[in-house]
Amino acid sequence: MKKRFVTTLISLIACIACAVGLAACGDDADPVAGKTYEFEKVEITKGADGAVKEEAEAQLNLLYAGSEIVFGDDSEFTMSVMGQPQTGTYEQSGTNLTLTVQGESQTANVKDNYVTVSIDNSGIAATLYYKAKTATGGTDEGGNQGGNEGNISSGVLNVSGKTFVFSDMTASFDESVNEETQKQINETITQMKTAYNGSTIAFNENSGFTMSVMGQSVSGAYTQNGKNLVLTANNHPQDFILNGYEITATHTEGGVTQTMYYLLQE
Repeated sequence: MKKRFVTTLISLIACIACAVGLAACGDDADPVAGKTYEFEKVEITKGADGAVKEEAEAQLNLLYAGSEIVFGDDSEFTMSVMGQPQTGTYEQSGTNLTLTVQGESQTANVKDNYVTVSIDNSGIAATLYYKAKTATGGTDEGGNQGGNEGNISSGVLNVSGKTFVFSDMTASFDESVNEETQKQINETITQMKTAYNGSTIAFNENSGFTMSVMGQSVSGAYTQNGKNLVLTANNHPQDFILNGYEITATHTEGGVTQTMYYLLQE
């Protein structure tokens, strides 16, 4: 399972990063012209299941946070893919979209407020969901409110108004993880550290936060209860622990513990 997780995660990132094709669900047609669609979530539909699927989706949701598809009024569109823009042209006829990038075309569909991006390559399939932004730019479902007043213990840093910068990502293993799997996971960690280099988490003073990853940013709400932090964006909560001037997020699965570290920006 652990070896499969590493292979699945790397393959998914590679497949999705190269994806241009767009597809959508349903039969109802909404014109996309002049609209911006913001990344909501990714679902793996083939190639992984169980805990492997959940962890890969969690990693990809974080990587794609802030990604957008912008449809112009002049039949041009721009799609951001992990911080890299792809620009092309589109035509819409009812439920059908034809998108063309560098001379290559893909048939697509759209329904209601959603456009989906589907990838199927080398036995791995995933779908990215993009939701139309409101006229005012929209807000995260659940809002940016929440409040953490009165939950900060004496001697514990209040993160409100502070920014933390990504510093490290590590993996530790128990005796059930063999050397080959440890090596593969450590190689993945090295790639992820490069992807997160320069990432920041900025906590504002109204219980909202903004996290930047690979040139993209996502906003959400947070709560602080002593040393415990919960950051929620796009309905995906993530637990962090505050230790002095450092916050960490830890995930343990199948004998592997992964930890991300962010340090208070001076």
